[in-house]
Amino acid sequence: MSRFLSSAGGLALWILTLAGCVCPPTPADVLAIGFRTPEQAFRTFQTATRLDDADLELRCFSLGFRARHQVSQLTWREARAELYARQPWLRAGIAGATIESQDEARGVARLLVDTAGGDYSVLLVREDFAEAWRGPERVLDEGIDWRSSTGIQTGAGQGRWIFGRAALPLGVDGAEITDLRFGREWKIDEVGPLAKSGRKPPRSAQTP
Repeated sequence: MSRFLSSAGGLALWILTLAGCVCPPTPADVLAIGFRTPEQAFRTFQTATRLDDADLELRCFSLGFRARHQVSQLTWREARAELYARQPWLRAGIAGATIESQDEARGVARLLVDTAGGDYSVLLVREDFAEAWRGPERVLDEGIDWRSSTGIQTGAGQGRWIFGRAALPLGVDGAEITDLRFGREWKIDEVGPLAKSGRKPPRSAQTP
């Protein structure tokens, strides 16, 4: 937990700005929630912060980030509550940040984010996943390798079909699945001052 709080303290340095109230998101902001592009992922994090939605905030971070800092839903809720209590301006700072530029290559993107306290580099990585629901219960949520888990098949009459496969957990009947998703989403993997943005992405963020 102390390691994660240290990381969260680094995130706090990300913003040195904007005390005061955090305005709620607009309906358009809520409808725009998603992770299809690096910019959309970052703006989703801002919307989650405005909503004070800890679960959505956590979804904005990569699997690599969570593993390196041993973050779970419980530790994230505890850490953010402590951070916001100690630094009440932090939410307003995140909400008020603006994206100045973006570079993207081979599944890694870096945003230059401008705040009243300075410029910061936000590293995002693209993650592939499979998800399955049985009614209101999510029974599968795991990272996959897109190339080996999906494919294209040519059918009759020039038709083309895309398909995906994922292993269901033991005890889950495939006939009970009501929703199946395969996707590629952008997630936040690292945040740091612009002075450090020239370093190579962490090993977890590099793609072959």
